[in-house]
Amino acid sequence: DIYELTYIRKDGSRFPAVVSVTALRDAQGAIIGYLLIGTDNTARKQVEAERAQLYVALQDKNVELESARAVAENANLAKSEFLATMSHEIRTPMNGVIGMIDVLKQSSLNGAQMEMANIIHDSAFSLLAVINDILDFSKIEAGKLQIESIPMSVADVVEGACENMSHMALKKGVELTLFTDPAIPAEVLGDPGRLRQILINLANNAVKFSSGQPRQGKVSVRALLAESTPERVTLEFHVADNGIGMDEETQARLFSPFTQADSSTTRNFGGTGLGLAISRQLVNIMGGEITVHSELGKGSLFGVRIPFVLLTEQRDAGRDLSRHVGLKPDQQLVAGLSCLVVGPDGMADDLATYLAYDKALVERVPDLAAAREWLDSRLPGPCIVVIDTAGRKPQLDEMRAATRTHPEQEVRFVVVERGQRRRPRLKDSDLVQVDGNVLTRSVLLKAVAIASGRAKEPDRKDLPGEVKVARTPLSREEARRRGSLILVAEDNEINQKVILQQLMLFGQTADIANNGREALKRWQSGDYAILITDLHMPEMDGYELTAAIRAAEAGKTRMPIIAFTANVLKGEAGRCLAMGMDDYLSKPVQLTELKEMLEKWLPIVTSDPIPAETASTDTAPPAPPIAGASVTVDVNVLKALIGDDEALIREFLHDFCISAAKIAVELRAACAAGQIMAAGTAAHKLKSSARSVGALALGELCAGMEKAGKAGDTEALAVLLPRFELELADVEHYLTGY
Repeated sequence: DIYELTYIRKDGSRFPAVVSVTALRDAQGAIIGYLLIGTDNTARKQVEAERAQLYVALQDKNVELESARAVAENANLAKSEFLATMSHEIRTPMNGVIGMIDVLKQSSLNGAQMEMANIIHDSAFSLLAVINDILDFSKIEAGKLQIESIPMSVADVVEGACENMSHMALKKGVELTLFTDPAIPAEVLGDPGRLRQILINLANNAVKFSSGQPRQGKVSVRALLAESTPERVTLEFHVADNGIGMDEETQARLFSPFTQADSSTTRNFGGTGLGLAISRQLVNIMGGEITVHSELGKGSLFGVRIPFVLLTEQRDAGRDLSRHVGLKPDQQLVAGLSCLVVGPDGMADDLATYLAYDKALVERVPDLAAAREWLDSRLPGPCIVVIDTAGRKPQLDEMRAATRTHPEQEVRFVVVERGQRRRPRLKDSDLVQVDGNVLTRSVLLKAVAIASGRAKEPDRKDLPGEVKVARTPLSREEARRRGSLILVAEDNEINQKVILQQLMLFGQTADIANNGREALKRWQSGDYAILITDLHMPEMDGYELTAAIRAAEAGKTRMPIIAFTANVLKGEAGRCLAMGMDDYLSKPVQLTELKEMLEKWLPIVTSDPIPAETASTDTAPPAPPIAGASVTVDVNVLKALIGDDEALIREFLHDFCISAAKIAVELRAACAAGQIMAAGTAAHKLKSSARSVGALALGELCAGMEKAGKAGDTEALAVLLPRFELELADVEHYLTGY
């Protein structure tokens, strides 16, 4: 047996001991004595006491940590709620600014006014980008960022991101091109919004850092199929530029938050320093990786590699392009066409890839001399010659003349230039022009189909991204009778005005409900074709409103419900769909987004809208005035500035003619002397006055010459000068008879 006892030493001190008692027995088993062994237990008792103290301290610390964790969770929750509130509060007035600017841009603005409207629009989106960066970074820090997994078209996302960047690239004089591998499946499961955000972040940096350099800035965005299995694909996205580049030290810290190349980067280029950090976090959450290769003074290449899950049923990426190019689904686009692609390595290779994938019979040569040899050696029959000019003016006249002497060849030309217009233009019976900046696969196929006679040139109103507006909406009764009346539930007065103005531009009529309860009462009338509802309203919010409508609809016709909210923090898009809504619009809502939503969900109105007088937003060097332009000078522009006094109008126009003639002399002299910057300065002086009197085409040509002068682009100036002379002569002739 073991006993714990207290022993007394000779000096009278006590100590704990462990005593072992063992019975001693004889051969018969009888106890004859006991063996006692005692051990000093002081050290063990001290260890146990210390252990007990540590346990108590640990318990106290656990309680303290639990309390701290609760405080942190509450603080994090408060932070998230604050960010959600701030997101809503910031985006609500931004919706008013951006929405009304979009509406204003559809009115009859002169050139100077349109330029100011564009500045406001771009500035608002720059502010919104900064806000979104800060909110996204906060969500990532809190572990609250969510990634969707919904069917998405990779090609649409890439093209949309590049389209978003095209205006900025145009303003900064940067050539922006894209290529989407046609072998990429038509749809995959992923988060289109976050992928678009990554690409825009990278492309935005590429455009910024490749502009303002001695050489022409160039940015390339490419989406490539890297790996493919029956269940998933791995895609690579490359964003390359020829900008300022980075050294190895800068690359090492590139993806750290709030970090830029040096302190001058923010001053020179702007930005929060969060874009790349956010992009890397997004890519990591998607299970991918992001890399950078850069050389100081030569440019950078960012690579993003992301896996995507395939849908159960896949459609070939090229099968449904017929709807984008105006053909019926069962018609062939370019299949069987003999196509010769001419141009240096780069874009010309991409053009050949697009055409070959869609079953054209493609040959590839590097220049026009090789093209002439190939044409001379081929058998008679139809042929489309696709020429990538690579920014230079091709000498086509001789080749076109030669092919016309041999009509059995049936040669047609598609010339890919460098410009910002998105549609193919039929310039002659054998010549189609298309712009290479942000050139998509569908637009290329459209151009070739037009050249071959398989498709017609599109009207401007049918172009992707063009906003078709109407001057006069239907009356409420007419809209109700035709089944197109819209109900808008929105409690913010500014947002009410914005959405009503936006809907009016599309010829649509809407009723406003100030809260969900009022909207539910109005819905019960059965007058409405569609409901657009804010999510956060007094009395009854958008979720409760949707639930009430869906419950009342049981067994009846389902009305489309579109969420309309400024809160982008808590994954509300998925929640909206789960709650029974059909789609989602995030404030601020742009006209193109609203247009797409209306076309998707609203029954088609049979009457054609009356075209509104809209001003062009192009600011780059234009081609010759668009055929069919109604007037050389729109005097109404000047009247809007100074009133209807005819005597004053004539005085202004007379003064303009004198001033324009003097400036034209300066411009011609500068061009003849090779003084490119002086020519640009002269064009600048004439630009604003031409726009002010309504000579908009002349003003745009001056803007192009000004830009060419600043860039030292003698070739562009040489191309624009004859067009300027013709347009100026037309303006002077028109004003002489006014």
